[in-house]
Amino acid sequence: SDAKEPRAELLEPGLDRSDLVSMAVVNDTVMDVVNETPKSPEEFIAMIGPYAKKAAAKLGIPQEAVLAQAALETGWGKHGISQGNGTSSRNYFGIKAEARWQGTTVETATTEYRQGIAAAETASFRSYPSIAAGFDDYVNFLSNSPRYADAITKTNQSMRAEDWGTYLQE
Repeated sequence: SDAKEPRAELLEPGLDRSDLVSMAVVNDTVMDVVNETPKSPEEFIAMIGPYAKKAAAKLGIPQEAVLAQAALETGWGKHGISQGNGTSSRNYFGIKAEARWQGTTVETATTEYRQGIAAAETASFRSYPSIAAGFDDYVNFLSNSPRYADAITKTNQSMRAEDWGTYLQE
C-alpha cells in the first residue's frame, strides 16, 4: 500500500502527529477512521483524548471534565448516536439539533425527563463529519448558549470534573 505520512499542514490546529490515534489520511485530507467504536475505556480515551484536551483548554476546564461528560453520554463510546448506516454521528455530548442548526442531523430514540417523569421520544441530534468538528461544536455550543453562561463563568483549570457536571446542570 502507498500509505502517506500526514503533512503537518493537514493536521487540525492544536494537534500533532502523535494525536493521530483515530485519524487517517485519505486523498490528502485528515479523516476520522470509520470504525469509531472503542473496545474499552482506554481505547475511548485514546480516541477522543486529543480533542478533549483541545476543547478543555478552550473552555478553561480540566480535560477530565470533558472526557467524563463524553464517557457518560456515550457509555465509553459504545452507545453513541449512530447514523442510519450505522456509522458514528460523532456527537459525544448528546447535543440536539435545534431550529438554528444548519448541519447534518440524526433522528434517534431518546428518553427525556419533564417534571421528573421519563418519556420515550424521537429527537433530532447534530451529526458531524469528524471527531474534531464534534468537539469544536461542543465548545461553540457551550460558549454561545445563554443556558450555560453561568457554568462558563465558573470554570477554571483547578476545578474538579464533577464540578463541571454540576455547573452544567444548574
